[in-house]
Amino acid sequence: MKTILITGCARRLGLNLVKHFLVQDYRVIGVTRESNDELLKLQDQEKHNFLLIECDSYDTKGAFATIEACRNEPIDILVNNASCYEDDGEDLRTMPEKFQMFFDVHMMYPTLLCEWLGEQSVKRAVINDAIIINITDIFADNPSKSSGHYCSTKAGLESITKSIAKKYAPFIRANSIQPGPVKFLPSHSDEAKSKVLSETLLASEGGFECLIKTTEFIINNHYLTGTCIKVDGGRSINRG
Repeated sequence: MKTILITGCARRLGLNLVKHFLVQDYRVIGVTRESNDELLKLQDQEKHNFLLIECDSYDTKGAFATIEACRNEPIDILVNNASCYEDDGEDLRTMPEKFQMFFDVHMMYPTLLCEWLGEQSVKRAVINDAIIINITDIFADNPSKSSGHYCSTKAGLESITKSIAKKYAPFIRANSIQPGPVKFLPSHSDEAKSKVLSETLLASEGGFECLIKTTEFIINNHYLTGTCIKVDGGRSINRG
């Protein structure tokens, strides 16, 4: 039985990945800052196959707490899905704290998990020992002017993905997925949805299934590392 570690597992893509891989008979380790009824129900139903880790924060401290909780778990696949989004805002005084939050969640926390898994794989010295999948964003390549700080740290995670792929080859395969308009939030207005879809070649939401299929593709393709797959319905080449 393979073991997959998924961060940001409480909702949206993370929760859907947890459910998918449990059905596929994986041992799933889910990390969240705050549990919820659905996760607790899964934990009760899947006592032997699902380990839920509550981590106070996605930062250096949280990364080492996660590593400690997983120390005796043989991790085959790591999906760094945890994320946070806010616009930059216009108040210079609040920017440093907000940027630090983006840096911690999108770069520091996943980097430490990647390095830890890489070190373990080097010790085992098994080719294709483990797989890392970092969830970034199409805005990493073409940033939004209103959320440049968020975009820059997602771009940083893209660079980290390539660095990890080089550093730990051939024991680790590391790739990234760049989602586009996969699933709108309840807070999105009809006007905002229409604008996004008008910039998307396939003109529809992708749904979480398209990202789950891409995750499976990366896992099953033994000759894929150091690359990025856009799952965006063509928005990245159609957006101004």
